[in-house]
Amino acid sequence: MVGWLVDFIFVPSLWQGTQPSAFTFNDRKNAASVSNLTYSLMEPNKGHIRFLDQIRGIAILAVFVYHAFGAAWGCSEIPWNHWFRSMEAVKNLNIFLPLVFGWTGVAVFFVVSGFCVHMSYLKSSPDDLRGFFIRRFFRIYPPYLLALFVFTFLWPSTRLTFHSFFDWIQVGSHVGLIHNLNKNTFFQINPSFWSIAVEAQLYLIYPLLLLIVRRIGWQRATVGLCVLEITMRGTAGIYETATAKQISTWFMYSPLCYWFSWGIGAIVADAYFHRRKLPFLSVKPFFWLLLGVGTYFVKPFVTFTFFFFALFTAALISKLLRDDRKIPYQNVLFDHLRIVGMCSYSMYLLHQPLLISLLIFLQDHKVNMHFQPVVLVLIFFSTYPIVLAVSWIYFRYCETPSIALGKKLLNKTRGFGPVDKGVGDVPPVVKTGGWLRGFLVG
Repeated sequence: MVGWLVDFIFVPSLWQGTQPSAFTFNDRKNAASVSNLTYSLMEPNKGHIRFLDQIRGIAILAVFVYHAFGAAWGCSEIPWNHWFRSMEAVKNLNIFLPLVFGWTGVAVFFVVSGFCVHMSYLKSSPDDLRGFFIRRFFRIYPPYLLALFVFTFLWPSTRLTFHSFFDWIQVGSHVGLIHNLNKNTFFQINPSFWSIAVEAQLYLIYPLLLLIVRRIGWQRATVGLCVLEITMRGTAGIYETATAKQISTWFMYSPLCYWFSWGIGAIVADAYFHRRKLPFLSVKPFFWLLLGVGTYFVKPFVTFTFFFFALFTAALISKLLRDDRKIPYQNVLFDHLRIVGMCSYSMYLLHQPLLISLLIFLQDHKVNMHFQPVVLVLIFFSTYPIVLAVSWIYFRYCETPSIALGKKLLNKTRGFGPVDKGVGDVPPVVKTGGWLRGFLVG
């Protein structure tokens, strides 16, 4: 990481035009016209970036199998034996051990989100923060709010009884997207919702990031964010190792602890849009992946696993932007990952309560007592087609209309101008009536 920081800071080609030229239209136009800075084989202004759907698809599949494995095994993490993971405790499930890294799919989502958010901003009207917040709101909040309503009031395995006032606090904290800041609300209703709150808070401080970049440039801003996240994660690792207690939730799951991991997506987007040399290419993505895997097994460093998987994702996106024409998009696997990626947000919102419901059913009927853990894992994996189908329907009839409504409102408030084009953040969808064919065959 030290080598990358030195490269990042002292290689001028990474930071040509480090002042945020995105703030004026003329600067954007000038940057786009400098052909000798072109590093990517793709065209930033052509709209949807194809491989982002596949990356999202891989990320949500990783999260799904992680939660399925945890539901079947009863634990999603390898237990600790002092400073190291106890491999003896999971010797009967060695074949499934890679699944314990499935939670790092959230790191992938954060980087992709940072990339798409900044690309969307760069392609919109200069300093259009109102438009930015309208797009973000309708992109995530209405689908989230509907899912929250269903799981709070209707879904049997997650609904609240409201026998205590604290249940109303649960609802209020989730509606306000601040439930990630308290351990008593963090994993309630739907455990997956914690990252939605962090993401929303990152959206709120995104204008602050733009202001910082305007004042000191991308280079210093990025180093500052990196130091901030390393400091917070290092503090958490030292504290939890020394005390055998978890650090306060408000500290570990503050958006500040994820600002760099999210912001590096914006760094890649800014370089890509302005035809500068793409960052993170001086070190192979595999190096960051190796560090991410290694830190997972050592207690003082486990808090950096997310950090390194985020760097891995940023380096991979840069590499794919450079090598896009080499990617074999036309095959069955890529088609399926595209479909999964398109409805990944809906799948993220819905999948865990569905798995919890299956777990409760198996426990109530004592089915889990008659099978080995390996068989239980396969049972939970078999729910994937159902979860995907439900997620696609939710995407088609909730998420997509919400995005369209946001665009409609945005264009009304502007009073002119075309509908914003997607950059990978809002995937193109099949026409009404053709959703089933799109789901089946891509």
